[in-house]
Amino acid sequence: MTPKQRWYCFWVIIVVTVLLTAGFVWIAIHNPQASFEDLLYALWKGIVNFVSG
Repeated sequence: MTPKQRWYCFWVIIVVTVLLTAGFVWIAIHNPQASFEDLLYALWKGIVNFVSG
């Protein structure tokens, strides 16, 4: 990997981590009764929608 690629991967990991954390926090605040499966499903749907545009 070139340093540029390494830097890019580093930022992708940070962005994904922040998005996942924000998603968990948002869902936990808005739906305290949600189960872990609901959280994962909502995150998956969000990721699919984000990737597919």
